[in-house]
Amino acid sequence: MPRKKKAAGAPAGGEGPAPPTNPNAGGAQGRGRGQGRGRGRGPSPGRGQGNRPAGGPAIIQREEMGVLSAQPSGGGAVAASGAPPAAMPQGEAMQASTSGAAEAQKELGQLSLAHGTQRRSEGEKPFEVPESLKGVTLMRRPGFGSVGQRAVVRTNYFLAKCNKEFLYQHDVVIRETPSRGDGEVSSKGVRRAIMQQLQSTQRVSGLGNCLLAFDGNKIAFTAKQLPQEINEFEVVLPERDGQPGRERRFKVVITGVVAGRIDMSRLLQQAYQQYDIPQDAINALDTVLRETPTHRDTPVGRSFFRPPQPNLLREAALGAGLEAWRGYYQSVRPTVSGLALNLDLSTTAFYQAVPVLQYVGEVLGRNWSRARAASDAERLKIKKMLKGVKVEVTHNPNSRRQYRVHDISRTSAAQTMFELEGQGQVSVAQYFEAHYGYRLQHPNLPCVIAASNRAHLPLEVCRIQGGQRFPRKLSDNQIRNMLKITQKRPPEREKATQQTFNQNAYPNDEYAREFGISVDTRMMEVESRILPPPPLMYGRNRRVQPGQGAGEWSRQDKGAVFAEGVVIHAWAVLNFEAVHDAVAAHLAASLANRCNQLGMRMPAAPSVPPRVVSSRDTGSLGALRRALQKLKADVNAAQPNPLQLVVCIFPFTSPGLYGDLKRLSITELGFVTQGCLAKHVDNPGTVYLGNLALKINVKVASEAAAKRIGCNFALAQPDTLTYFPRGEPTIVFGADVSHPGPGDDAPSIAALVASQDWPYQGRYRAIVRTQEKHVEMIQRLQEDVQSHLLAFYQATRTQPRNIIVYRDGVSEGQFMQVLLRELDAMLKACARMGDPGSYRPRITFVVVQKRHHTRFFPTTDAKDRSGNVPAGTVVDTGITHPTQFDFFINCHAGLLGTSRPTRYIVLFDENNFTADKMQILSNALCYTYARCTRAVSIVPPVYYAHLAAGQARCFVDPVDSDSGSATGSTASTASRRAGPPSVKEMPGIPSEVVNTMYYC
Repeated sequence: MPRKKKAAGAPAGGEGPAPPTNPNAGGAQGRGRGQGRGRGRGPSPGRGQGNRPAGGPAIIQREEMGVLSAQPSGGGAVAASGAPPAAMPQGEAMQASTSGAAEAQKELGQLSLAHGTQRRSEGEKPFEVPESLKGVTLMRRPGFGSVGQRAVVRTNYFLAKCNKEFLYQHDVVIRETPSRGDGEVSSKGVRRAIMQQLQSTQRVSGLGNCLLAFDGNKIAFTAKQLPQEINEFEVVLPERDGQPGRERRFKVVITGVVAGRIDMSRLLQQAYQQYDIPQDAINALDTVLRETPTHRDTPVGRSFFRPPQPNLLREAALGAGLEAWRGYYQSVRPTVSGLALNLDLSTTAFYQAVPVLQYVGEVLGRNWSRARAASDAERLKIKKMLKGVKVEVTHNPNSRRQYRVHDISRTSAAQTMFELEGQGQVSVAQYFEAHYGYRLQHPNLPCVIAASNRAHLPLEVCRIQGGQRFPRKLSDNQIRNMLKITQKRPPEREKATQQTFNQNAYPNDEYAREFGISVDTRMMEVESRILPPPPLMYGRNRRVQPGQGAGEWSRQDKGAVFAEGVVIHAWAVLNFEAVHDAVAAHLAASLANRCNQLGMRMPAAPSVPPRVVSSRDTGSLGALRRALQKLKADVNAAQPNPLQLVVCIFPFTSPGLYGDLKRLSITELGFVTQGCLAKHVDNPGTVYLGNLALKINVKVASEAAAKRIGCNFALAQPDTLTYFPRGEPTIVFGADVSHPGPGDDAPSIAALVASQDWPYQGRYRAIVRTQEKHVEMIQRLQEDVQSHLLAFYQATRTQPRNIIVYRDGVSEGQFMQVLLRELDAMLKACARMGDPGSYRPRITFVVVQKRHHTRFFPTTDAKDRSGNVPAGTVVDTGITHPTQFDFFINCHAGLLGTSRPTRYIVLFDENNFTADKMQILSNALCYTYARCTRAVSIVPPVYYAHLAAGQARCFVDPVDSDSGSATGSTASTASRRAGPPSVKEMPGIPSEVVNTMYYC
């Protein structure tokens, strides 16, 4: 029996004991903090787990692939060697090196960066910059581009100035009195409310009539010095439930810092020196201009949102308990033209303020009117949906206490028992009826477990608190609804952006006036250039020239065949009860015919008749595995070649079935799949079949050893050689790290792809690994680079003289950390290829950013059919960084809405790229994306890394919680325990698939 104790933190507002955690679950768990006032604790559930090794490579090194020579790891000089690369070791005598990562880890010491300390996630290894890299700085702009047809575009930037000579920075410490724990307030919302209350009561008497611009954390700015160096205040906030006597008291200490006077005159110097960008001054102005919107709107990061008007709730509904809030993003940025305010429209998903039962029912598609218990699968889904969400209780009309959801109980409200002083064991349901006169309508459903005190709250007495952003991935239906709301043609978006600027009334903002900030009322106009598209090569030496500014060539390639068509000997069709047998047979015949027309060699009919897979064969991972194993055995028995391809017909989109299928086929059975939806296959047209063929041709390997896949089209010769440094063999890498969403215990996934077919740049091999979540650095990059360099040599019989890396997912604050770590790993990888120090290619490292808020609007007739700037539009003046080698390119043609250009920042360059050369190369690569006959918005190596990381998530946790597959209800992620979490290992990919573009 649990010992008797008073259970504090009652759900009804503090009167009486609250149900503690379920005593049936053993272990101990630490307290969390929340909005609730009670601090009592009961027994807490605990979960154990064993350690698992960090994620292994998703490749299996085979002897026929060749192996790496084991040489000591070396740093290598930064300056590129002018000598030709040494010959790559050949033959089976080469010995695989599996110790590279271990040796590299031994060499990692404490971080010592000249340009700042690296923030590390828990478990991330410290890093010491090697001597050879300590002089490395970010690449400076070598000049501006001149190639292309010139045009003027408007952009959503507004020039800004500050006429103050100095601003003042202060440290802010806020503690609650009496103290709880360390007493310091952690909630940004509460901190802001405290500072607003302080300003309204103390501005004249205590603050010397100064306005405080507060960043929400621990820094405040003023336009003049405060009366004293240390300023202490007491601030009282009423509780949100409005009950008298429940106010909270805080002590606020505002201290002037030693280097707190910010010299604003540095912003007038246009020729900023590297690392001398006055970031403190820019941060101050950014904070000042955010102060008024923070009081008025709901801040999320650098954006501000407002709830939809009551008459627009229906239009704002996204489905499944979410709604769209419109708003805007703003940021002060340094540019080559001076300071500028970047203002952009923004829309995001918020939870609707609805009862928790309604929200859960909408997401799960359940009617909770029936009195039956939730299944284990439903409980896990409810937990994932609600963890971290703020709720308020509704059973007590005199109190609206708020809690943050920590967990969902394993037992129902009727089964969850606790010790109540003087009454013995009672259930949560009994407690609510006895103490509040509230008889639960759904006693068989689980309870919410509060983060603050582990109190158990029945689902039906909880309501989701309004104003909370939804932090997870939207469903396909929600994405469609969001696109309907957000898509605006360029003229509409430009007009709405200007209207938002006018509504914000920056010239009349009291904070802007006090701090001497003025913002131009008109959007900036900058010069752009439209780059020429590259000629492309198809089969039979046919050249295709995309039109200037068109970004597509579907009309020009009629009658063309693939540059290299794959040979398919054995294939099959799986019909997941999606269409009639005759429709499946017609699809198979039509697809084979179209593939052969495009230059592939494929039997006119599948190796066995199209096979129907029933729902009972997809009800579990094991059943699906058996169905696929039987299909493979039947195909292999029907003819002499191993199964290469399975075309799958789905009745509807099913993330669970898709994930299970990809994991089994790619990582276990050694063949690739191509999916089709039933709605597209009843009468498949030439375009649809051609699009399927584009994917199949690069997924399937002609040889059993998986060393040759098809190539749809490529950069034409000899033009390709002019894009690359000195026309020398070059390998192009694309790198990305995909992170799980908030509240998801899944690991991060690092993907590195590399070109394998110099000089055509049409085939890319991928390596994917798991690593600790939210670690941005690719932790085992050295091994992966070695593997790709070896594969490049085997495919081309030459070593790359140059390496070009396109790296996605890096924020501006991480530029130096990522560059130094990953450049060091690449240099060590090169040093281990052959004799020590004999191989040293020249490296160029480029960061690719798509998540920015820059938009371009045409000012002349230079626009495409959608009203967007033409494909190939590049901007490297006006709004770009004052010193960094960056530029924006809009490589793709617009379809719906306003196109978003891609920003490229060259951090490191040993190949001496000019602005024109780098821009032309990046634009040309965007025409080589294998899955469509259009230029894409981002260089394909990065696009492929996205695809590979996304598909690899199926390999680790093959089922999303919303899937219909049975494994979706039971698939578990790494459970929590004390210390760093383990990382779920990536399954290996067999040799039949590993060198294909299986992720396409």
